[in-house]
Amino acid sequence: MTKLKTCLLPALLAAATLITAHAKTIYVTPDGDDTANDGESWAAAYQTVTKAIAAATVDSGDEIWIVAGTHKEGVALTMKNGVGIYSGFVGTETAKSGRELSAPSQSEGAESSLPTVRNHPRRRQDSSRV
Repeated sequence: MTKLKTCLLPALLAAATLITAHAKTIYVTPDGDDTANDGESWAAAYQTVTKAIAAATVDSGDEIWIVAGTHKEGVALTMKNGVGIYSGFVGTETAKSGRELSAPSQSEGAESSLPTVRNHPRRRQDSSRV
């Protein structure tokens, strides 16, 4: 049993490293550009959460970082499994710990005064009002 644990633990750690190594951070600001930008930095941020969700890969550990404020989406948001959505950023942070959690973002959906989010069981979202 000890031999199995000795072999299994390094294999699990290696697998976890490979999975998280492919995770990316996708940035969103109201001043961004969904056409010209790639969402890979604050300077090249997307304008909409919709575009960021489309760029995220299911079950990849990707994270979407959203600048605090109101984001007008125009469509219902459909979350993806294994993709985290975090808001409350100023737009200069390099770590989630640098954001201001008392300044949530709000996404406004389509055809309603109330936004719509289609949820998935393995998504992560915090500090956002949707």
